[in-house]
Amino acid sequence: MQELTRMHYDHYLDAVESSAPTADPHYLCLPKGTSIPSSLILFRERKSRLSLQPSHPVPLTSAPVYDKPIH
Repeated sequence: MQELTRMHYDHYLDAVESSAPTADPHYLCLPKGTSIPSSLILFRERKSRLSLQPSHPVPLTSAPVYDKPIH
C-alpha cells in the first residue's frame, strides 16, 4: 500500500508540474474493525481506491447538498 501511495503522489506532482488539472490528494485511514453503517457500503473502485457509497440508490432530489468542502 505504501508503494501505491507513493506512486499516486508522484502522479499528482507530475500533474502539478505540467499545469494539468489536479485534485488535492487525500488519504483516509479506517482502523481495522471499524463498523460501516448498513446504509453505506465500502466499494473498491481500483486496486488502491475505495469509496463509501449508499447501499441503496438515492434520488438526486433527496441527496444532501454541501456548499462547503468536507474536511
